[in-house]
Amino acid sequence: MTSTTLPSAAPATYAALYGFIVALAAAQTPPVYVVQADLEQFEPASYIVVEGVFDDQYAIESTGYTFIESFNIEGYCTTFTGSGPTEGGGTVPSDIMTQVYATFTNVVMAAVVTNRGGNGVPVLGITSYPHPFEVKAHIGNYTHSPGFQGESQAGWQGTLRWSFEFRSLVSPI
Repeated sequence: MTSTTLPSAAPATYAALYGFIVALAAAQTPPVYVVQADLEQFEPASYIVVEGVFDDQYAIESTGYTFIESFNIEGYCTTFTGSGPTEGGGTVPSDIMTQVYATFTNVVMAAVVTNRGGNGVPVLGITSYPHPFEVKAHIGNYTHSPGFQGESQAGWQGTLRWSFEFRSLVSPI
């Protein structure tokens, strides 16, 4: 009898990426806070939210027994300031955009780029089965708007949504 239990590389991949992001964020000045769920209220700071795994799907590989699992890990970087867009000579929106992209580049992209695998090095350092064999930057969309503290509009906020696509080979166990 053939087993029909199909494993997923998504949990280990999410945990590894989250761990690298937390480690890199801890080294940032000013501090960058990392969480796994949407934030209800912001204080002036930079944040990274690693939301979860999306679009997990399995495609039958040519042998009919092995599958290619593909999934996205998505999240966003955001910076909130208590300053309005016209303060400081009107540079707050561009200053916030610069900070958000710096957080994305120095933490999220650094976590993926330095652990992308290749030449015998496993993606995100994952060596136990199942593990991803490929990672691609998927999306990056930046928006900005007035920020909120509590239920009141205050300050300015920039947000960059990001996504990475992972692929792995899996077989029923």
